[in-house]
Amino acid sequence: YYITNNLRMNNLFGPKLTSHEGEVDTVTALKDKVVGLYFSAYLHPHCRPFTPKLAETYKILIEQGKNFEIVFVSHDRDDSCFNGDFNSMPWKAVPFDESELKESLITKFEISGIPTLIILDPSGAIITKDGVTLIKEDPEETAENYPWGSV
Repeated sequence: YYITNNLRMNNLFGPKLTSHEGEVDTVTALKDKVVGLYFSAYLHPHCRPFTPKLAETYKILIEQGKNFEIVFVSHDRDDSCFNGDFNSMPWKAVPFDESELKESLITKFEISGIPTLIILDPSGAIITKDGVTLIKEDPEETAENYPWGSV
């Protein structure tokens, strides 16, 4: 189970993720966690109001001790926009220069618009593809329905 899940996360996201402290090992960062895969862009009009709400939910889950992590997959056109967006996010990201990896995630999860939040269980299986709606439907920002499906 452990080796299989580690390989799945490594295959999905590559060996390293970007964090505010620098590069981190993907397996270490995502081990045994429910993962939100967040597709977004800094200047997109629908992403700008959603990102702060998602950040609040994320902070609540972390404060509650939930095994949860978000991985940002940028749709930004340049490094400057990526940094502007990522600096407001308390989670990890696929490195901006990993364009092939980002494209493979977009294809694998059939992303057709942003913002999109895919929730994965610790094995990498999809819990829901409609995380944006689930977060928006939590006006009290209690995250009481976490992990938004059965794990």
